[in-house]
Parts: sequence; structure tokens; C-alpha cells
Amino acid sequence: MTLHRPVDASGIPLADFSAASAPVPPAGVDGALAEALFTQSPFSTVIYDPAGRLLAVNPAFERLWGVSLDTAPPDYCVLTDPELERQGALPFIRRAFQGETVVTPPVRYDISRLATDGVGRVRWTQAYVYPVRDRAGTLTQVVLAHLDLTEQKESEAALREWEERLRLAQRAAHIGTFDWHVPSGRITWTEEEERLFGLQPGTFGGTIQAWSTFVHPEDLPRMRDEMAQAMARGEREMDFAFRIRRPDGEVRSIEGRAQFLYGDDGAPLRMVGVNVDVTERVRAEEERRRSETLLRETERIAHIGSWEWNLDTGALWWSDELYAVYGVDPRAGPMDFDRFSGLVHPDDREMVQDVVRDALAGGEAFATDHRIVRPDGTVRALHGRGRVLRDESGRPVRMVGSGQDITERKEVEEALRRAKEEAEAANRAKSDFLAVMSHELRTPLNAIGGYAELVELGVRGPVNDAQRQDLNRIQQSQRHLLRLINEVLSYARMEAGAVTYEVADVNLAEAVGAAEAMVLPQASARGITVERCACAPDLIARADAERLQQILLNLLANAAKFTPAGGRMGIRVDP
Repeated sequence: MTLHRPVDASGIPLADFSAASAPVPPAGVDGALAEALFTQSPFSTVIYDPAGRLLAVNPAFERLWGVSLDTAPPDYCVLTDPELERQGALPFIRRAFQGETVVTPPVRYDISRLATDGVGRVRWTQAYVYPVRDRAGTLTQVVLAHLDLTEQKESEAALREWEERLRLAQRAAHIGTFDWHVPSGRITWTEEEERLFGLQPGTFGGTIQAWSTFVHPEDLPRMRDEMAQAMARGEREMDFAFRIRRPDGEVRSIEGRAQFLYGDDGAPLRMVGVNVDVTERVRAEEERRRSETLLRETERIAHIGSWEWNLDTGALWWSDELYAVYGVDPRAGPMDFDRFSGLVHPDDREMVQDVVRDALAGGEAFATDHRIVRPDGTVRALHGRGRVLRDESGRPVRMVGSGQDITERKEVEEALRRAKEEAEAANRAKSDFLAVMSHELRTPLNAIGGYAELVELGVRGPVNDAQRQDLNRIQQSQRHLLRLINEVLSYARMEAGAVTYEVADVNLAEAVGAAEAMVLPQASARGITVERCACAPDLIARADAERLQQILLNLLANAAKFTPAGGRMGIRVDP
């Protein structure tokens, strides 16, 4: 390229760009060669005068920055560049103008304010700055050569961004990485690996021994053996699973994968891999297994099996207990609807098929009791329940349900039914017996009452007052026995649900007097004085006369029975 004469804003040359101001080559180097090196150099190079103003730039500079000597601001001075000042590079450049050869720190420089094409260019550069003196030792120029670090810095930034994303992803997924240097026993952990083990970043001991302290005691021997055997066999990869115990005592589940690197002699050098915290998954699997075990046990105890029918494929899935209920070996082949229908009792088969067809036609839930015939010929009773599952269009796609062996329940129900029939028959027989017996008892009692009335009328001769009282008591007792017989019949009617009450106005004085008269002989025999009730003669109660009479008699009879001999008893009626 041709070196340009720098001028000021008015076009007046700032310096005479003659041989005296051209780049001074080192001693013994031809000036033309120096200019050729400057022009052809792949490094962006710029020459300043001792005042820091531009003298020349080479093509590499123009390509890097998009600025030429002609387009650069004529008043630009590197010694007062605010961007270089802000980035901390200017003190180094000033030292070069004082006669030192310096290397600046990396600088992120935006030259858009110096460019005239309106295109911003940001470059990472590091500069080699050296002074140029004439043969008299006077500083004539300062040369600044740029090393373009842009791609390197962008790669470093991209790497840092990738590492940050990886770190965030590992943290979100609970994934940590490790690098074990086998010969020395040193282990390098990422921050997330330390978090997996319940440690603060930077606190891991960094040795295989430190790692061993975290592995669950029940898993440590196995892990050591698996790693040793993998390395002894020269394996390249290894999958593993173990538990750890964090410093706070919490037990977590870890799974991982590692790669082994070997030396030229085949000895293991490094084990590099990842660890994943799978505690929640392991717990979920344990809970699922526990639930499945509990379900199987519940099904076994209750004799309930579950099923699922895929209506698209026709596949019919049965639980183990349902196979047991039907007496079918699960290994005997796949189950389908035709095979199931063949196990239903012939007399119930059409009914079951109708229930299924009705459910598919528009129903959802269904239930039915039916019989099955096991392969060994045993007949069992089942209670089946199911539900139709449909897609968004309403098309049935699956049926799910359960089947319960209710044979014992049916047998109990049948026994209860027979017992009920037998009890009803016994009740009927009892009622018939009581009806006959009441007739047989009423006949002599009516005869007794009739004869007593005849005697009282004097048919057999005159009757004195004492005899008349005795005859009256005989008649009252006869009527009481008739009432008892009627009560027995009432109880029988009560058991049959045919009890009726004849409610009417009852004179309490008469009812109490009759009861006292019937219990008086019992009381007199034990020397008990009966205080007669002073009941108002017009006191009326609404009641069933026979049942009220029985209640009063029971009360007085109990009083006569439990009152000490020679005592007193009586009944009082409060209106």
C-alpha cells in the first residue's frame, strides 16, 4: 500500500511524510523491505508520530477495523483515546511513547465512532507496542501491532455460556459430574455434584476416601467391587446405582454412568462420569410396588380381581386374582371375550352378553351377578362391575371393571332364606297351635264362669254373702285367665304384624278395684294389708281396657310378691 500524508481539518499536511518520517527500519534492514513487511503483514499495524497522531495503517488494519488513513478522523490521538483509557490499556501505550516496548492487556474496542461507513465493529485485540528511533536515538514513531482475539474471546464467551447452561441444566435435573484420577485417588466434583451429596460448593475433600464416607454402608462394598471388576476387565463404560447418606442424615438414591480411560500399559487412569439424583423416582417406584402389592393382597383377601378390555385390539387383561377366581392358569394363553364367555354358566351367558352389549350401546357403568363354571367343573357365583371408557367422539375404546367371588355370600343368603322360611313356617304352626289351644282353654273357662253364675243365682240353693264374695273372686279369676289367653293371641298377632288396639273410655276406679280384688287373696295369705285406692269415681282414661287391666294386675301382683310379710301395699292414681 501507499503511505498517506496525514493532514489537518483544513487540508494542511501535519507532517512531511518523507523518508525522514517513514517507518525507520532496524539497522541493516533496507527501507523498501521494511515497507514491504509493513504492507504485507497479516497483523493489523498502525504507526503513530511521537504526539500520538496517525501516520500510516496497513491493509490488515483496514480489513480488521474498516477504517483507513483517509477515513480516520484527522484529529485522532491515541494518547487521549477515551475508550483505551476506560479499558485500562492507555497507560501501557503511553509507556511505549516514553520509549518502552509493551504488550497491552486484551481490550474490547468499538471503533464505530471512528468509522465513516456507519458500520459498527467491535473487536477483541491485544497490542504489541514498540518505539522506533532514528540513528541518533530520537523517538520518531511508535508502532502498534494488533493481535485479533475476537474469535478466541467469542469462543470463550460461548464456552462460558454453554458451561452456564450446562450447569443450570445439571442443577435443574439434579445431575453432577465427577473426574477420578485413579492413580492418585483425587476426585474433581462440579458444584452440582457437591449439592447432590448435600455439600456446599468447594467443601468436598476431593479424594476417593472422602467419597466413600458418603456412600451408604450397605452399598459401599458392592460399589467398590463393581468398579474394581470393571477396571480389571478393561471395560470402557459402567452403569451403577447406589445410595448416599448426606451430612444431615438424609438418604438419597443415585444412579450414574462413567467412562474409563486407560494408559498405554492398560492401567486405569481416570473414571469420568455423571451422577443423577433419582430419589423421587425410586420412592415413586417403591410406592407403586407397595400399592400393587397392597392391591394384590386386597384382591386376594376379598376375592376381587380386576380386568381391562381393549375394544380396538380385543385384548383382555386380567389380574392374577381374577385368574384365581375363575380357576384359570394365567400361562394357559391370552384371554379374550370369547374365552371369557365360555367360562360363564350356560344359563347366565346370554344375560351377561346382553349387559355388555347394552353398556357398549350407550351405557357407562354396569353390574351383574352371574355364575361361572371353572375348568374343573366347579360352579361359583360372581358379582361383576364395569365401566365403558370412550374417546372424545363418544366411541367406546376400553372397558374396565372387577369380578368378585360371592359364592360364600350367596350360600349364606340362601341359608338365611331357608331359615326365614322355616321360621315363618314355625310361626304359622305356633299361631295355629295357639288358636287351637285358646279354643281348648276357653271352653272349660267359659264353663267355669257359667257354673259360677248359676251358683251365684241360687240354682243349687241359697248363697250367703261370704260364698257370694268367693264366687265373685272365681269369676274375676276366670275373666283374668280369659284375658291372658287373649294376650297370648295378641302376642302371636304382634309377631305376625296384625296387632290392633281397642282404645275407649275406661273408668279408672273400676279398673283399679278389679285388680285389687284379684290380688287380695295373695296379699292376705302373707299378712299384707292392702290399702284400697281412693280413686275418684268419675276419673276416665283413654286406653285399651284389657291391656290397662293387665298392667295394673302385674303391678299389684309384684307388690304382693316382694312386700315383706305383715307389710302394707296399695296403689295411688293421680289425675
